[in-house]
Amino acid sequence: MICPVCGGESRHHVDIPMQKSCEGNQGGDLVAYFLCASCGFCHAPDMCNKPPEWFREHIYNDDYILFDPEYKGERADRQAKNLIYSYSFARKKIRHLDFGSGDGRLTEKLLKAGFDSTAYDPFVHFEAPAGKFNLITVFEVFEHVPDPQRLMRHLASYLDDEGLILASTNVSDGQDIGGWWYAAPRNGHISLFSRKSLKTLAVQHGLEPLIDRNGGHYFYRSLPEWATG
Repeated sequence: MICPVCGGESRHHVDIPMQKSCEGNQGGDLVAYFLCASCGFCHAPDMCNKPPEWFREHIYNDDYILFDPEYKGERADRQAKNLIYSYSFARKKIRHLDFGSGDGRLTEKLLKAGFDSTAYDPFVHFEAPAGKFNLITVFEVFEHVPDPQRLMRHLASYLDDEGLILASTNVSDGQDIGGWWYAAPRNGHISLFSRKSLKTLAVQHGLEPLIDRNGGHYFYRSLPEWATG
């Protein structure tokens, strides 16, 4: 199988129960994960090929909160607090997009703090955002996407020439993927990235990568002045 990130050879690596979540639940049919020997990208091709309707029914349904308790508020509150602390001095210069925003709670918090912020989530919003943004946050999104090339292409198209993408996703370096808590089909974690695969993906789309810096991953063409401090 061809690796979706680098085009190298991706081979069957491990089978993980469908009901395995980040909270430790187990059971269900086995999901095959394939690992690229070249860049370390690991994905579940059978799930990646499912239509969006399947994910809405089987993954992002009313029970999803049971497997991701922070989804409805705690994570967004923490992220908003960190962004306000880091960038409030430049909030008048920032046009922000929260890509993969869920219910938009992060944007709601930032708007109240005086930021120009837009929420967008393909599973929630049907109209794509307009224009360019000089700060794009992509929190806990990369591991959910079936097509990493499409995700990075979208992010690059929304990014201003002087802008910053700030992403969070756990990297697999040093992990036994079969026993890794983050390898969780029930959470929709179907794409697991190594540092090398994230860097490879960014460079393919004309972006400079800084991976695992201060707990996040940064991508840019040219850094804005407010982000260089």
